[in-house]
Amino acid sequence: MLAICLVQVHYYGILVYLAQFIVLVIYKSANNTPHKLPARYLTINACTTLVPMMPVIPFMVKNALKETVWIKTPDPDFLQEYFTRYFGGDAISVVYVILFFSGMFFLFKKKDWHKRSPVYLAIFILLFVYLLPYFRSLFAAPMIIPRYTIAGLPLIILIIAAGLTAIKHNVLKKLIFFVVIVLSAKVLFFDKDYYGGIHKQQYRQAIEYVNANHDDIPLYACKEDRVEKYYKMLGYPQASVGARNKILFQLENSSAPERFLYISSECCGCQESNGKIRNYARKYNYTSVDTINKEGVVIFLISTAD
Repeated sequence: MLAICLVQVHYYGILVYLAQFIVLVIYKSANNTPHKLPARYLTINACTTLVPMMPVIPFMVKNALKETVWIKTPDPDFLQEYFTRYFGGDAISVVYVILFFSGMFFLFKKKDWHKRSPVYLAIFILLFVYLLPYFRSLFAAPMIIPRYTIAGLPLIILIIAAGLTAIKHNVLKKLIFFVVIVLSAKVLFFDKDYYGGIHKQQYRQAIEYVNANHDDIPLYACKEDRVEKYYKMLGYPQASVGARNKILFQLENSSAPERFLYISSECCGCQESNGKIRNYARKYNYTSVDTINKEGVVIFLISTAD
């Protein structure tokens, strides 16, 4: 059931499952495993996990064939960047890197194959969740960002825990544990201030504002499907939300409404279009009457300059 849920949540879950499945196949083939894994178990596992995915396969194929996406091509140091983002800073990441490789070494020294299996799983997780998406991002459409690869993070944390457990010196172990707690608290409460403010894109607040103040004005958005989804979630009358390309086309062809709203965000490929909308508005005798920022979501009220 956990495997079924994993592959249904995000397509990166399939990559994690493939890594796990290959380790199971290797486990079955190994001669020194305490219990032989029946081949029928692997067949049943694959069928019950992957067959429920069939309804979403057309959607996945459609997205896989896209040539342009908002995701940027990752840099060569993406592994270092992602690891640092996972844990919130350079200092604490160094501690975790040391513990991770200590855990890998400690587990690899185990004599029994099944006790070394987390090492092999970590290798295949690295291959399927990180390296394959990275190379596809270089030679086809980009598909890898830090939050997508979080599917492989639980195993990394478990190996880090194994590295901490492997330390025999009790005082040193407690000292490292104390350092981890202090650095984590520093990241949470001071560097990132996770509990002191709102840091996500507040589409909910933006839609509430528009519905309360400008529900009679034509609405366009950088992410029109997301805006329509929030209208539905909040129970408001379904708005007809135009796409950014539509309003750009209308401005260029003098068919844009005299006043309109444009909802955008400060990330996810919308930054460039924000400037483009404003430039088009000025070019075709429109002006930005008001700009409302709702914690990462920006609402532009644009009207003719006359």
